[in-house]
Amino acid sequence: LIADTEIQIAATTIDINGAVDISGNTTIGGDLAVTGDYGHSVEMFYSPKHVETLLGYYAVPNSIDDGEHTYIAGIAPKGFSSVSAIYVWWIKTQDTASGLNLQASWQCSADGQAYTTHSEAEVELTEADAGENFSDNIMYRSEIGQDITLDSTVAAGDAFGMRITNTGADNCYIVGISIVWAF
Repeated sequence: LIADTEIQIAATTIDINGAVDISGNTTIGGDLAVTGDYGHSVEMFYSPKHVETLLGYYAVPNSIDDGEHTYIAGIAPKGFSSVSAIYVWWIKTQDTASGLNLQASWQCSADGQAYTTHSEAEVELTEADAGENFSDNIMYRSEIGQDITLDSTVAAGDAFGMRITNTGADNCYIVGISIVWAF
């Protein structure tokens, strides 16, 4: 088919059994469904919902220590196939002999379900615990996906809430969490 401006094909389904080479812009007027493994992932950042202070240019909730919490919520994106990693981003701002110890708790559910349908509470984070001496005023990204089971429970479109608790005496600011969604 050769045309100077446009070729219109008025069919409900077009089956192409081969490669398609498009050398211009492509406009999709409806939903785009992609099958197969097209191997990409997206790291999405979720910030705390209650902002109290500025730490440099970071809008963060108050620092947490001695059993205090920070809360974060989000929605799992449509079309993801798995969770590759989950991280908590934080900054320590006080150094005591006791250190810090971060824990994660979470809940998730789909539309029409109880908000506590899936949950897990007070899981110690192996990359942010009292066994390590963290420096002050440094940004840390600690993986929490290996510690919690949110990654095997959450489904596309689910709402989730996460609570990060510091049971140690050192103050720290929770900047947010990031989740690497594989598509």
